[in-house]
Amino acid sequence: SHYAITVTPGSIKVREGKPLTITATVRGLDGGITPRITVGRGDGARSSAMAPGASAAEFTITLNNITTSFPYVVSAGAARSAEYAVDVIRPIRVTRIDITYDYAPGVGLASHTEQDGGDIFAPAGTTVRLSVTADKTVAKGSLTLDDGQAIALTGQGQVVDGAITVAKDGAYRVVLDDVDGLSNDGGTEYFIRTLNDRPPDVRILRPAGDKRVSPLEEVVIEARADDDYGVKALELVVKSAGGTEKVVRLGGASPGAIARSEEHTSELQSHLNLVCRL
Repeated sequence: SHYAITVTPGSIKVREGKPLTITATVRGLDGGITPRITVGRGDGARSSAMAPGASAAEFTITLNNITTSFPYVVSAGAARSAEYAVDVIRPIRVTRIDITYDYAPGVGLASHTEQDGGDIFAPAGTTVRLSVTADKTVAKGSLTLDDGQAIALTGQGQVVDGAITVAKDGAYRVVLDDVDGLSNDGGTEYFIRTLNDRPPDVRILRPAGDKRVSPLEEVVIEARADDDYGVKALELVVKSAGGTEKVVRLGGASPGAIARSEEHTSELQSHLNLVCRL
């Protein structure tokens, strides 16, 4: 006898960990023949009988907690259905975040990029550009802040970009939808921390204290300035006994957090003062 086997849902994509019910409708089936489903191929194939369904011609089986993709066929006696495929799909995941810091002009720091990061640490007013890489093609994405604000991500393929302007402490999540219609539901929460600009620490290293010198003796002045962001200028102000001030610039602008320089002077009976500009 020839049996017509109709299989539902046929080939399908299933979210990882979800169950799948397969239904086979077999017309003209003789009593005593139970359709069987065979999962996999070759030595790895496994077969199981299907249970009677709502009607005499209908049979079902539920496969629970599906974690891997596989092919399957339904057979009844000598008849076989076409081969179908179950493809397991997983929600999109963030695999990498590169962060570029564009500091406000007054901070005095050059832009730089932090690779494979996530948490943000920057002074208020900093524009932070995020490049988000996912493990699947992104259909839609956004940066969701803890205050409810959503910032759209733009781009194509697996890389999308967005920007946040740091104004206060907070947090954000990267929300992504993939081409299979699945969402990561926000995934990991990342911190936003605002760094306060502290005053610079300025010290005279040499001489260590008051110093008496002979006329025309040369004195070496060594100074150091430390700042959490960067030193724009370090100046030595020399005031003579007559009250006239002389400003001497020590070194040049420093992109780092430390400026250290020396100056030679032969001014007598002078008062020294250091000025650090950021």
